[in-house]
Amino acid sequence: MGENIEEVKCDVIQRFKGIADEDEFKLRYMIGNYERIEGLRHNFSYDVDGLCSYFAGEFLKWIGKPISKRHGNSLDRFEKVFSHGFEEVRVNVGDVSWLESREDECFVAWVACRKYRGGKRYNDFGLPLRPAVHKEIYTAVKEFLVFLDITSRGKEEFVDNIRDVLSRLDESSKMFSWVKDNDDDFISWLVEYLDGKDLMEGLSSLPVSCDRVKVFKTAFFLWEAHPDTKTIFLRSARAAWSQRKFRESNRDNGRLNTYIGKKAKQALVNLADDDGVKIKDVLNKLIMNEYDRRKK
Repeated sequence: MGENIEEVKCDVIQRFKGIADEDEFKLRYMIGNYERIEGLRHNFSYDVDGLCSYFAGEFLKWIGKPISKRHGNSLDRFEKVFSHGFEEVRVNVGDVSWLESREDECFVAWVACRKYRGGKRYNDFGLPLRPAVHKEIYTAVKEFLVFLDITSRGKEEFVDNIRDVLSRLDESSKMFSWVKDNDDDFISWLVEYLDGKDLMEGLSSLPVSCDRVKVFKTAFFLWEAHPDTKTIFLRSARAAWSQRKFRESNRDNGRLNTYIGKKAKQALVNLADDDGVKIKDVLNKLIMNEYDRRKK
């Protein structure tokens, strides 16, 4: 006589929770293996309870009906089959545990995962393209490294590269001195300017609330291009932003082509230097003051 299916499911959920308590990413690896073998789309979730409930349902499908009283033995086989190879491919979670309490650094690591191009890519694992909270970003980074089909040494090098990018971000204030971190107008322009650029490959969709400036800086350091190409790109971007600002500042100005005496020109230069403004600002002020005086 078969067992009650809901009782069996509860038992299985508790078994999976026990696996997750010991090593959450062993459970995630098992789910990933199962879904690859069964041809299912990866079910990413940073909610362990939801994963356990989902996987318990899949287990019941796997052993078939009616539910056998010996489901415990079936579960042992299930775990053995779908956890096979876990120790060989997993990355030591401790390698990235330092990201758990450091949201900014973790976001940089996530961008690095999105841009990874060595074989299978981030999108191939069904991981979230627009994670909403830090916990989901952190989980996505760890799960990406668990599923990434490269050697342990290769994973260590990947994590080392993330650390290298973080150190260069800290040291790059001069390089990005023209970049405006909290300027909405600049950020809107930057998003438009970067659209379709090579260094943004792999970053077609980003969380709406993410730090676009940090994405740009991170992508720049992760960009696999010749140093000269990167230098030229940065100069071009800076020049494009300067041109944008120049056009904006001259939107309400009319062009004036004329000549004035050398002494008058030097006087204008001196007045501008004294006030710390441009010559055109001095001319505007002098003309409008004289105009207002005559109209009184």
